[in-house]
Amino acid sequence: MKTQTLSPAMFLQGLQDQGIAVTLAGDRLKIEAPRKGMITPELCEQLARRKAELIAHLSAPSISDLPPTPNGDICQCQRPATCYSDQGDPFCEDCRNQASRTQCAASSALVRVTSAPFFLQDVAGITEWTQNYQSLVVDLETTGIHEHLDRVVAITLGKPGKVAILDMRPYYGLPAEEQATWREVLHYLFHRDGITWIGHNLKFD
Repeated sequence: MKTQTLSPAMFLQGLQDQGIAVTLAGDRLKIEAPRKGMITPELCEQLARRKAELIAHLSAPSISDLPPTPNGDICQCQRPATCYSDQGDPFCEDCRNQASRTQCAASSALVRVTSAPFFLQDVAGITEWTQNYQSLVVDLETTGIHEHLDRVVAITLGKPGKVAILDMRPYYGLPAEEQATWREVLHYLFHRDGITWIGHNLKFD
């Protein structure tokens, strides 16, 4: 079976159907099989080739990973909380959507704008929103034109009339561990099979 064209989710599901479990062990993949001989050299080669995207996929937040609905917690504005941030802080619906709602109001084309406390959840939503697209436009906004010295401050992706903006400015003030998590979910977002990325000056981006 040729698995290199399968998405990470389908690839892992195919292994799971055979009883082979692939999980994360730090920055490594852990493979377990019910019988000796099931982990073939061919499978090991496939796992090695796809290691980066599989790790990113396994690290990306799924619906079951998202924080549970608060029960009696209070938002910083003193209203009842309705959700948790990526870090587990309680937020009410208004505070959760305030930044995104303000920015999206500036243009009817804006579908979503990420916010730092909910970046992982926002990216999970963008990943789901774009999963059926075969091509997407991507553009980077940077602090300058030097690819080694300047920083990415925003990533825009989508289709004409429907775009999402990933605000990358908070990334540079995060601890190294959180930065690594952001990079992992972004790697998965931009390395899915079946999507052609279209952009201007992609070599620089």
